[in-house]
Amino acid sequence: MDKTTATTSLSLRSLTKPLASQWGVLALLIAVWTLEIYWLQSFTLISESGWKAADYSQAVAFRLTITILFCTGLTLLLPRLALVPCFIILLLFTQGAWFYHQYFEQALSWTTIRTLFMEGSDSIKIDKAFIIPAVLTTSTLLLLVKLTLLWGTGKWPPRSRPRYAMGTLALSGYIALILLFNAMGNTPLKSMRNWMSFDRVAVAHGYIVTWVGEAIHVNNDTLLKNALAARQVTSDQITPIEGSLDLPGHLVLLQVESLDWHVLGLERQGREITPRLNALREQSMFFKVQAVHKNGSADADFVMLHACHPGNGVVTYKIAGYPHADSLPRIAMQAGLPMTVLHGNKARFYSRIDAFRQMDFQQTIFVKQMIEDYTLEPKKWGAVPDREVMMLSADLLEQAASPQSHLIITYTSHTPFVMLPDTVTPMLDNPGDTVDTRYLNSIHYVDQAIGEYLDRLPKGTTVVIYADHESAAGYPERLRPSGTPEYIPTFVYRVGEDLSQRQVSRDLPEPQSGQWTLIDVAAWVRHWLEAKVQAQGQDADQD
Repeated sequence: MDKTTATTSLSLRSLTKPLASQWGVLALLIAVWTLEIYWLQSFTLISESGWKAADYSQAVAFRLTITILFCTGLTLLLPRLALVPCFIILLLFTQGAWFYHQYFEQALSWTTIRTLFMEGSDSIKIDKAFIIPAVLTTSTLLLLVKLTLLWGTGKWPPRSRPRYAMGTLALSGYIALILLFNAMGNTPLKSMRNWMSFDRVAVAHGYIVTWVGEAIHVNNDTLLKNALAARQVTSDQITPIEGSLDLPGHLVLLQVESLDWHVLGLERQGREITPRLNALREQSMFFKVQAVHKNGSADADFVMLHACHPGNGVVTYKIAGYPHADSLPRIAMQAGLPMTVLHGNKARFYSRIDAFRQMDFQQTIFVKQMIEDYTLEPKKWGAVPDREVMMLSADLLEQAASPQSHLIITYTSHTPFVMLPDTVTPMLDNPGDTVDTRYLNSIHYVDQAIGEYLDRLPKGTTVVIYADHESAAGYPERLRPSGTPEYIPTFVYRVGEDLSQRQVSRDLPEPQSGQWTLIDVAAWVRHWLEAKVQAQGQDADQD
C-alpha cells in the first residue's frame, strides 16, 4: 500500500467513525422510545377474547412495526427541542392510561377523553394518589435515558438530506401500512362503527391511530345504535326463585362506591373493617353478584334504573336520544313510592342530570341543592361526605307523610380513596399512605355511616344495598386475575324484620356462586314495584 492510499483510508475512517457513532445514538434513541411505547401498550391494550392465536400475533406484530416507523420518523424529522415535549407527554399519558386500565380494566378511548373534557373540571380530578410509583419510576428513568441520548453524548447527528429523507420515508411507510392493514387486515378501524370495541382495534393499531379512527367512525348515532342493542340484553334469574317482595313502607336503593365482596368479614389489627355490614348479612337476603362495570360507576345506577346492559365506550347517560321513559322512577311513581335521588357529587358528573330529568324523579338532590337548600358543606373534592348525605335522606324519610323511595349514590370511598373527612379518625394507621389502607379506612367510614343511617330509618323500610364495582385496591384477599368478573355483595334488608328467613335461595348454591349479575337484582327490584302497581290496580277495580 503506497503512502497516498494509506492516508486516504485513514481519512475515511476518521470521518465515518463519528458518523457511525452519531447514527448509533439516533438508532438507540428510536429503540428506547419504541420499547417504552410498546411497554405501555402491552399492559394496557389487552383484548384477547375472540382472537385466533395467529390473528392476535399478527395484530401485535403490526402494532410494533408501525410504532417503530412512527418513532423513527419523528426522531429523524423533529429538532431535539421538539422531541422533549413528546417525551414528557408520553410520561404523563403513561400514568393516566395505566391507572385508568388498572381501575376499569380497559383502555382509555378517545370517546372517554372527549366526554371528560366536555364535562370540564367537574369530572377531571388530579391527585398524587393516582400515581403508580413503579410506573412513574420506570417512565422517569426512560425519560432520563432519552434526554441523555439527545444531549449527553455530544454525538447527535447534524441535519442532513439523508436524515430527512429517511424520516419522510419512515412516516410515509407508517401511513401506507395503516391504510394497507385497514384494507386487508382483520381489525379495520371502521369496524368500531358496529361491533368491535376500542380495546380490540387498539391491539393492532395502538392508541393514536385508534383514537383517530374512533373520532372518524364513532359518533352519537353509533353509540346509540350499540346502546339500543345492549338494551335488549336483560336477565331475570332471581325473580322466578324468590318471587315478589312486599313493600310495606319506604324503599331505599343504596349504591355503595367500591364495596368489595372480599372486604366483608375482613379484619386488620384485630378489628373488622365492615362490622355493620357483617352483622347485616345475617339479617338480610344476601347475594354475591357480578358487577356491571363497562364505562364507570354510573353503569351501576343505570342498571338499577333500567334493568338492562349499558352501552359500550361511554356512559349511557351521555348518549343523546337514549330512551329513559321506562325507568324505575316512573314505575315507583305509579306504585305510590315517588323516587328521590341523592348524590354528594355534582349533577353533571357522568351527565347524570340530563338523563335523570327524563325519568320522573320526584327530586334530584346533588351537591348544589345540598348546599343551597339543606345547608350542607362540601368537603374534599367539592363533595358532601356520605354520612351527611345519608342523614339528609333519613331526615326526608322521617318527614314524609307517605311512603317514598330514595336512590342514594355514595362517593366518599371513590378511588383514590382520599376523601375521608378530616374530622374522622382513620381506623388504621397508614405510615406509607398506601392505597390499600386508604381504601380500608374509607370503606370503614362508609360502613359506619350505613349503620347510623339504618338505625334512623322507620320500621318497615326496605333497603337494597349494592356496590357499583370493586375497589381495585391491592390487598391480598381481593386480588383476582385480570379479565375475570368483579364480584360485589348485595343485601336486601328491612328495618324491624329478619328477611334472611324469607330468602328461598338461602341454602341454594346460586346466591353465593356469583353467576347472577346486578341486572338480575335490578329486574327483581323492578318486579316488586310492578307487583305493587298491579295490586293497586286490582284494589281499585274491587272498589
